[in-house]
Amino acid sequence: MNNLSIDGFRVVVNGIAEAVEKGAYPPLTFSERQHRGHEGALLYGYMALALNSDRWLNCATEHLNSAIDRAHELKSSPSLYGGLTGLGWVVEHLARLFQGECDQPKDGHSSVTQNDNGEESDLNADIDTAVINALKRRYGQESSYDLVSGLVGLGVYFLERLPARSAVHGLKFIFDELENRARREGRGSTWHTSPELLPKWQRDQFPGGYYNLGVAHGIPGILFFLNELVAVGIEEERALNLLDRGMLGNLACRSRSDT
Repeated sequence: MNNLSIDGFRVVVNGIAEAVEKGAYPPLTFSERQHRGHEGALLYGYMALALNSDRWLNCATEHLNSAIDRAHELKSSPSLYGGLTGLGWVVEHLARLFQGECDQPKDGHSSVTQNDNGEESDLNADIDTAVINALKRRYGQESSYDLVSGLVGLGVYFLERLPARSAVHGLKFIFDELENRARREGRGSTWHTSPELLPKWQRDQFPGGYYNLGVAHGIPGILFFLNELVAVGIEEERALNLLDRGMLGNLACRSRSDT
C-alpha cells in the first residue's frame, strides 16, 4: 500500500463522497434506492464532522430528511440492511454524533426532539414499536438470526437506542431467542442456518443447511452482539455464559472447516 499523507487521504475520501453525491455509479434497483438515502446521510455526516464542513452537513440533513419522508417504503422490512432499523440506526447515530456529551437529553437517547410548542417527540419511537411487534410476530425458529436481515441486526439497532426502555425490552427478547436457538456441541454452542434461509444455489450445495462463519450472515455476528450485551450489562451473566460457549463452538466449526 502506498503511503499517503493526511491531506492525501482527505482528497481521496472527499473524491469518493463527491462521486456518491453526483450519483457516479450504475443505475440503482428499487431496493437499492430504498436504503441509499440514509446510507448517504451517514457518509456525509462523518464528512461534515471530519472537515467541519457546512456543505457536507447540509447534504447529510437533506439525505436524512428525504429518507425519513420515504420511511413508509421500508415498513415491510425491519432489517438493518435496507429496512426500518437501518434508517432508525442512522437517525440515532447521527443525532449522537452531533450532540455533545454535556447536552444529552434526560432519557439518554438522542433522537428526542422538541417541536415548536416545546413538546418532546422521539423520532424512533414508532420504529421501536414496529420492530418489537415484528419480533413477536415473525422471528420464530425458521427466521434469520443474522446481522444483515435478522435478529442480530435488530439487536444492533436497539444497542444504539439504549437506554430507552423499549431498547432494553427488545434486546432481552432478541437474547432469549438467540439463547433458545443455540445448539449445544460438547462444551460449546453454535447456531445453524437452515436450508430454507439459503438461496437456491447454496441450498443445492448444502441441502441440510450449514454453519456460517461470516460476519454478515453468520455466527461471528452473534458473538459480537453477545459481547455488547455483556458490556452494557443486559442479561450479563447469561450473555457471558453463552458468549463463552459460542466462542468454543465457533472455534470448533473453524477447525472442522480447515481440515
